[in-house]
Amino acid sequence: MINSLAEQAICVKCGMCCDGTIFATAKLNKGEKENLPPEIAQNYQNIDGHESFRLPCPAFKGKCTIYNKQKADICGRFRCDVLKDFSDHRISLDQAFGYVGKAMSLKSNIKTLLLDIEGIDKNTPFSGINQSIDHLRSQLDDKKRFNQNHRELLVKIHSLQTLISTKFRRKANFRSRVIKFFRIPLSEKKLFIEALLILYTSKLILSFVSLKFCSRLITKTKYPDKKWADESLIPVKTAISQANRLTFRKSSTLDQSFAAKWMLQRRKISSTLTMGVKVGTNKNLSNYSWLKVGEFEIVDKKEDCTEIYTL
Repeated sequence: MINSLAEQAICVKCGMCCDGTIFATAKLNKGEKENLPPEIAQNYQNIDGHESFRLPCPAFKGKCTIYNKQKADICGRFRCDVLKDFSDHRISLDQAFGYVGKAMSLKSNIKTLLLDIEGIDKNTPFSGINQSIDHLRSQLDDKKRFNQNHRELLVKIHSLQTLISTKFRRKANFRSRVIKFFRIPLSEKKLFIEALLILYTSKLILSFVSLKFCSRLITKTKYPDKKWADESLIPVKTAISQANRLTFRKSSTLDQSFAAKWMLQRRKISSTLTMGVKVGTNKNLSNYSWLKVGEFEIVDKKEDCTEIYTL
């Protein structure tokens, strides 16, 4: 009972599965259309025999307005990874609220930036985040229109997507991942394959060869000073993050930082790889690494880390 109430509290503070942040549509069972409440029925769609309703749900207005009424089956059945982890005692209630709070903060920042940028649909910023990203990418080559607000927005959207894909969204099955891969642009496919191959290579090298030898592979060559725009760095950050989810076991932050530095070196972009430690609650030391280009973090730095060595 306590867990049930706690899970409800988490959902009330979140609502991202209803407002279109995580999903653009919600699946319906066959024949379920006839029993849908009017609020959901107005968003009903049938595409190639696959029934669903569009999100955001019209019944969601900061919270579900038909909670105690007839709803779609998916409304009561869906449980995000945060709820599953909390229910299985893998995370605490405070940690769950922390993930939700961080997501809400990012959403608020994104909404503020969206309202300041001309040309992006201001009315439905979260019913299709991917559409917003596609719109931004179409402006990347238009230097007159692409400004600091666009860069900040891309960073915030990437941060939110990473948080959602690692903490909230169900892990996609192999088939859906393959379908998604073939839908992305060719340039992104090439970058992802490069990141995957380099990340696997980095994991193997760092597993069997000394760090001193590995450091020779990522030389300290300083390329001509240049202030790299975030739009040049975000694709590498995204590719490393996506590739990390497909490795045979979770890559360490050193693996990711090493691979990202290698990719940037191939593009003649100087970066700083930092290794550090963090003292845990039981006074245990944990190793962490992070990578930066100027002030932009390719592999994010963990909080309260003490710097030990840089490459």
